[in-house]
Amino acid sequence: MSDIHDLPARMDPHNLALAVNTKPFNVYFYKTADTLDEVLAGGYFDEAVEHLIRKHDRIEVIADAGGDAEFATLVVRSVLSVRGGSKAVEVSRLERC
Repeated sequence: MSDIHDLPARMDPHNLALAVNTKPFNVYFYKTADTLDEVLAGGYFDEAVEHLIRKHDRIEVIADAGGDAEFATLVVRSVLSVRGGSKAVEVSRLERC
């Protein structure tokens, strides 16, 4: 039997807010007590499909908000949504040149 604390961290949809709505890409703000490593883990943003997140959208993240805050800009690499089925949002850190 698994303890609920064994489950991987997931985004809290109440902490995701649309900041800028544009045609090329949208910008979201997200603040969490989870660490940046947890936020970057696969599956973390899968529920963002419900917020109509799109490929190339950006997410400005404040992670570990209760401790030593970590800041990152994430880019949505892909979005998969099967009606009545699976959801997947892949993100990665936006690297600046």
